[in-house]
Amino acid sequence: LSAIDSAQGQDYTNVIVCGLPGPREINTAERKRIYSGFTRATHDLAVVVQVDSSIIDDIQEAQT
Repeated sequence: LSAIDSAQGQDYTNVIVCGLPGPREINTAERKRIYSGFTRATHDLAVVVQVDSSIIDDIQEAQT
């Protein structure tokens, strides 16, 4: 178990990211931090997010 900030520079086979912001707008610094967390995964990435989170559209757009 590790926080995003302490995981920088390290890779993990499986990563679960949770505690993402809800329906409010996400600023640039938060986006960079979330991206850093996502890119730690080398095999599997699971994202736990509220249904109304503003980041869902961004994640779905990135998958296409």
